[in-house]
Amino acid sequence: MQSCLVLLFALVFSNPRQTTVLVYVDEMVIAGNNDVAIQELKQHLNNHFHMNNLGQLRYFLGLKIARSEEGIFISQRKYVLDLLQEAGMRTCNSLKFPRTPNLKLMSDTSKYMENPKQYRRLIGQLIYLTTTKPDINYSVQLLS
Repeated sequence: MQSCLVLLFALVFSNPRQTTVLVYVDEMVIAGNNDVAIQELKQHLNNHFHMNNLGQLRYFLGLKIARSEEGIFISQRKYVLDLLQEAGMRTCNSLKFPRTPNLKLMSDTSKYMENPKQYRRLIGQLIYLTTTKPDINYSVQLLS
């Protein structure tokens, strides 16, 4: 995955209403604690830009957002399955630890990889995965 630039703007008014706009390239998420303020912002933006309202947020940047009475839950399950498919590891088994304990890494004196771009892409995808899976952060940083 290419590195991404995410801009976060928080518009806080003197009263307790708050509206947050998350922009990534040509996609936008608007959230807040006041439905009227959100509708006003959407109408204002729609007057100046061509916009499509896709309704409740379900997927954004590989994140699945699910709502329930208990709260909002974020998952990257589909992202992980797609990553495993791309790496040819869809049928792999899970491990209790994301890497072998006490593994000692040594310099490799063999030839360079055939396709370093593919490796870099995989590392970038794994770094993004640490958004919801911080337990793999150490292993991903070792690999990168």
